[in-house]
Amino acid sequence: MYFRIGRRGIDLYNQRVFVFLLWLFLLVFPKGGFKILGIPITWGYLLLGILIVSTSIRSVFLCSHVCMQAFCCLIPFQIVSAASILINGIDNVGFSASFVISFFFLPYGLLLAFSNSIETLDIDLVYRLIRRGVWYVTIYGIFLFVYRISTGKLIEIPFLTVNWHDLGSVEYKCNGRGMLFKLISTYNNGNIFGIALLIFLPIYCFLEKSPWKKIVVKAALFLTLSRTVWAGLIAFEFLYDLVVMRKIKFVLPKLIFSILGICMCAFLFGYSLDFIFDKSLGSRVSQFDVLQRMSILPDKPFEGFAEITYLAMIYQLGFLGLLTFLIAVIGPLVLIKIRVPYFESERAAFLLGPIIYLIVSFSDGAILLIPIMAFYWIVISLGLRKNLKASV
Repeated sequence: MYFRIGRRGIDLYNQRVFVFLLWLFLLVFPKGGFKILGIPITWGYLLLGILIVSTSIRSVFLCSHVCMQAFCCLIPFQIVSAASILINGIDNVGFSASFVISFFFLPYGLLLAFSNSIETLDIDLVYRLIRRGVWYVTIYGIFLFVYRISTGKLIEIPFLTVNWHDLGSVEYKCNGRGMLFKLISTYNNGNIFGIALLIFLPIYCFLEKSPWKKIVVKAALFLTLSRTVWAGLIAFEFLYDLVVMRKIKFVLPKLIFSILGICMCAFLFGYSLDFIFDKSLGSRVSQFDVLQRMSILPDKPFEGFAEITYLAMIYQLGFLGLLTFLIAVIGPLVLIKIRVPYFESERAAFLLGPIIYLIVSFSDGAILLIPIMAFYWIVISLGLRKNLKASV
């Protein structure tokens, strides 16, 4: 791997350093950074930006055909959204910047510019870092959850576990759940932490051989106290044996057990069926009003997306925006599926993470919030590799 910054610049040739830094500041400490004009600048996204900008344009033309095909799936959505922004303008600079980064900049970097580099990555190193990263943020999250209950306070490390300009405000980021406080780890928000880990959960469970570690990670996801994440856990238990392990006989029992288990744990924490099956969908039911006045083409300034991703697409970009969005996010998954031989569970695990994300997006996709879409495109780009087999 070789990157050049500027005419003489700085050469970053050590692949392990590159991968380690991205792991550290995207997976372990995703919120560390600061803000400029209200726009969060995190170390992980800043590093990705520098690497993408400094990568030679020639690398785009050397990318694999399948990665080029995956990127082409995004082009209709990019055209629709770019036309909407140019014609209708924007109402929120921060979310608009996040949108451009998530659907223009990151796919360009991860599917095109880094395509050859991803093919040559040490996959054993990637697997080790995924296992350790998920485990580290899980353990820290559980520690912080218990610490918050014991002391009533949070631990905030500026520029690392929390954005400098968010210092002291994490307490108020929709993390309260009655007498309890959601498990947030280094992600500052229970929903974001849970959704992010769900993208990696199939890969983690395939790689991790220790049953008790898997249980601890799933327990941390439950302690997010997020019904969206709980639904994602149930979807995982149903689909993992079906898609990754191909053990169909375990699918139904695990589905029933996971539903009953989550309901029982929720009752032990003092939550009733009215909370679990909230008729207001967590105050999101009003978002369905968009179906009564749905437009075909985008007709309003861009202001960001509400929680239910698919309804938000219709509201913000019209039915055409939703249609092209589905092509953008599902098309690459179809390409991964084409590469999945019956026995290749590794690739199936990379396929399942994004599928679970698209399922939970019916409730809350957190689509413009760091680092969700970075994880989505990273998993997609790795899933498109020719070889995902570990050496040992």
